Amino acid sequence: MRHFKIDCETPLRKCTCHNNRVKRIDSEKYGSEFLYWSGGEDGVVLQHDSREPHQCWNHNQSGDQVGDGPFEQNVLIDLRKEYGPKAEVKCLAVNPLNFNYIVVGANDPLVRLYDRRMMHRNHTPIKYYVPGKENLIFNYKITLLLYNN
Repeated sequence: MRHFKIDCETPLRKCTCHNNRVKRIDSEKYGSEFLYWSGGEDGVVLQHDSREPHQCWNHNQSGDQVGDGPFEQNVLIDLRKEYGPKAEVKCLAVNPLNFNYIVVGANDPLVRLYDRRMMHRNHTPIKYYVPGKENLIFNYKITLLLYNN
């Protein structure tokens, strides 16, 4: 993942902390221009602050994290702790009216709502949503989430 300033060709930051593809990136729409989040197929949502120095975590060939590094301090949500190693972040969205609320879609039909203020306690959602409860088919995966302003 590379973070660019629009009028600059050189990236401000290169990040290889995700050990698989990054599926979605979102930022505060009307707040800090420095905070943004990335969700990847490795089941992790990372919080980035471009004002702080960043050093990426090292991964071995199988994708496991190796050594002591700053990776854990950037992990906001780790779906693998609740859903196992096959968990993937398919999409995420930050509430434009309250940046503390982030919704995450994974490789199942559930939408998870997280409150960033509560993340120091655990990585569990404060609420789950199931779109189309009447016709719920568990083969569905959430691939796009948007907040309605």
